[in-house]
Amino acid sequence: MKPNLSIESNIRKMYAIRAIDWFLLMMPTVVLFFQENGLSMKDIFLLQAAYALAIVVFEMPTGYFADAYGRKLSLIVGAVLAFFGMAAYSFSYTFWGFLAAEILMGIGSSFTSGADSALLYDTLLQSRKEKSYKSIEGKYTAIGNFSEGTAATGLSSKALLKR
Repeated sequence: MKPNLSIESNIRKMYAIRAIDWFLLMMPTVVLFFQENGLSMKDIFLLQAAYALAIVVFEMPTGYFADAYGRKLSLIVGAVLAFFGMAAYSFSYTFWGFLAAEILMGIGSSFTSGADSALLYDTLLQSRKEKSYKSIEGKYTAIGNFSEGTAATGLSSKALLKR
């Protein structure tokens, strides 16, 4: 039986999405941004705690959502919430506005967390390549880590400034 190429293209698409999703150019400057808007380090840590708490609280309900309504829909909802979270950052200049942004982004992250790995496994299962899951999931994770690390070091922003 011939493998379904459109299903296998999910893997390449997911690699690209992971690289883009985790390439956060704001990482090297976000603390300075918060401080410029009058936040203390205590406020900044509270925002980060709220983000993490939102992920923890919504992890199970969003996992159920992905199982009940589909992994792709869960990824789309997560991306939309992340977009609105970033938009909230763009229009905020107070702790409360940033808190709303962090909560939106945390809920968005919980919609994608797990749904992406489940979609990856489902893709491999349909392609009869589920035994390669660990290897492909490892590469998927590595792509995200390298993307995040590149953005965090500022290498990407230095290269953009030279142009």
